Amino acid sequence: MKYGVVCAISHGGTSSMAGFSRADREYTDAEIDQLQAYVEALHIQTADQAQLSPETIKQLKNMSVMVTHPGS
Repeated sequence: MKYGVVCAISHGGTSSMAGFSRADREYTDAEIDQLQAYVEALHIQTADQAQLSPETIKQLKNMSVMVTHPGS
């Protein structure tokens, strides 16, 4: 992909990061703002593990390992 943006947030002692890319054009400022809002909302919704089921926590951890340690 030729064009991309990374959104990151640190809140409540935890951090989240997400990358987005596309081949056709650069992201507009409005699109970047919307992506940042989505990342922030997802971060807040998943930061408090007490609200999540054990299976959801396990799936999130597995996804994290797959992204940070490909081939594991």
